[in-house]
Amino acid sequence: MRNKSTIINCGAIPIHIFRQGADHATSMKLLEEAGLRPLTYQEAFYLLAAHDGMWQALKACVKWFWLAGRGLDKDGVFKTSSRGELIKIWGVLSGSVIVRASGGAHPLSLGFAVGKALFRNAVYLGANVLPSHRAPGVVGVAKDIGNLVKGKPPAAVDAKAIGRKATFEKLIDSSGRALYVLRQKANYPTALKLLADAGLTLLTHPDILNRMLNDPKLQKSFKEKWFWLAGKGIHRHGYFTVDEHYEIVPRTGKRTAISRERMVLVRKGAQPLAFEVSSDVMVSDPYRLPRFTVRAENRPDEEASLVVGRRSSRPAREQA
Repeated sequence: MRNKSTIINCGAIPIHIFRQGADHATSMKLLEEAGLRPLTYQEAFYLLAAHDGMWQALKACVKWFWLAGRGLDKDGVFKTSSRGELIKIWGVLSGSVIVRASGGAHPLSLGFAVGKALFRNAVYLGANVLPSHRAPGVVGVAKDIGNLVKGKPPAAVDAKAIGRKATFEKLIDSSGRALYVLRQKANYPTALKLLADAGLTLLTHPDILNRMLNDPKLQKSFKEKWFWLAGKGIHRHGYFTVDEHYEIVPRTGKRTAISRERMVLVRKGAQPLAFEVSSDVMVSDPYRLPRFTVRAENRPDEEASLVVGRRSSRPAREQA
């Protein structure tokens, strides 16, 4: 008798779930006979991030299952990009799938955090489970469906986001200067368009560091968030401090409590600049990361947590 699968729809993509225990070889055979293939880990993370329903359905049905491929050279805690790739965590935990990766040479498998896990929304990606172990379920997608994250179009303005009326919240920092915040996700081109339409512009990294370092209340407002900054590309990488002009400069001397407050993690890259405010978890033991990160590794198609800007010196074009 042919095995029947439960189907959950992620957008227009049907995902098949077989609620039966199977080792790796049996899982692959079952999928083959049903005209299905296993998911890659990039596809799985891409779908989990985009569809809450898939997360709940898989966690409830199968707990863990086999993926396509074998072998993993990564070990540690990661978050995922918009295309399902693993990125080392440097601060912000929200807005992406959190992954505990365990390297090895065995077939890849994916499982879900249960009980009192460090990260409640974490998943486990590993290549350390023997292929003879029985997964609680089998998960696959139709063979004729191509790579789910392949060929994503370049970053473009999100017409739906622009079509809605954008209402920026005005925040006043401790020095009396205004900061404008739109609490909606936006990729880089969309953020620029939203700001320009409101007569606003992106902040520079010295400007935002000046405001954040002198205003604990503002820090709290942006905790676990990231947003785009003006500028593109950083050649430096590592831990730096901030000088009297709020420029990022190399650290000197010992890491005292005072100097730590002014520490900034810098991540090199060629992408538009982004600024993030770390969660309390990442600032405390065992991670002990700086509160702030300036980086140039987010692709323009990735959606920042929110849009932040200041009043432009040039008046906004009047709307017809």
